Amino acid sequence: MMMSAQRTVGFAALRARSLPVVGRGFSISTSSRLGLKESSSQTDADYDKHKRDSLDKQKKGAGHWKPELASDSEEAVKADRAPSGREEISKLQERTKKSAEETSKSGTKTAVPFMAFKDAGFHVTVATENGKSPACDAKMLQGLTQKLLGATASVVSQYNTVSQSPEWANPVAWTSPSFSLDDYNLVFLPGGHEKSVRQVIDSAVVHKLLLDFFPKTKKPSSKAVGAVCHGVMVLSEAKGEDGRSAIHDAVTTTLPARFEQVAFWGTRAFLGDYYKTYGACSADVEESVRKALDDPAKQFRGSLGPGPFVVEDETYNYVSARFPGDVALLSEKLVALARSLGGS
Repeated sequence: MMMSAQRTVGFAALRARSLPVVGRGFSISTSSRLGLKESSSQTDADYDKHKRDSLDKQKKGAGHWKPELASDSEEAVKADRAPSGREEISKLQERTKKSAEETSKSGTKTAVPFMAFKDAGFHVTVATENGKSPACDAKMLQGLTQKLLGATASVVSQYNTVSQSPEWANPVAWTSPSFSLDDYNLVFLPGGHEKSVRQVIDSAVVHKLLLDFFPKTKKPSSKAVGAVCHGVMVLSEAKGEDGRSAIHDAVTTTLPARFEQVAFWGTRAFLGDYYKTYGACSADVEESVRKALDDPAKQFRGSLGPGPFVVEDETYNYVSARFPGDVALLSEKLVALARSLGGS
């Protein structure tokens, strides 16, 4: 989903094949677990193929749990298999609920920024792949999974408000030949891990739009980009003919591999590979983003702390965050940035 606001903002929602645009030039693309669903034929075949490839790798012994986090090297976990033994499993279970809850609150990544931009007076326009109104992942909004792992009651209420807004009901299509991010000052990419987030991450159209837009955020510029969680992966997967990503020379953060691993292993017995966007044996988001940077050791910033954490690039008007716990601060930073770049 993409949103545009006066003070041009772009918002992309991963799961929903859509991009919200807010205000005078704000575009948001949201495709996350609490993401937005729009009917499309784009990713099902690709995902099935990826799943088969992952299973083949697993048979060959390639599906091992070997996280190595430069952002937390002294505590990096190195193992040739998933945790085993009572002590390891006990520790994993203790961390699972909190990590899964934080990793899952995709509604937070969409509703909170949307409301922040609206409250700031930005005009918001939602953009989806084909101009259809998006729908979020019910697991994060309803039933037992919502109560245990999903969005909080206040965020669900915010989402209900957002989903009934004119902007949500009347999105524009990012695949339209006339659609351009040049009309916006800020593009925001929320996150999410539910499979339909691939709609945005894998979209060649979105890649082209971001490859064109991101360089225009280089300071001093009146344009900016914000991203959280898998939203950062939309930028890292957008690669030009030279193979370099849209953020190849930017400083960034994203969903920590540790959080993703704990959420996946801790819920695998009853949710399967729900927390792995591309299947059980696929690379973690952090690993994928690091590979898309020129010098990951210098450019990647990470934190496993519970407090809000955002990263502001010094070369580009680009602000990134890890997960829902950072979204309120991220929204605040983006509103302040958009105002500082001109406009109301």
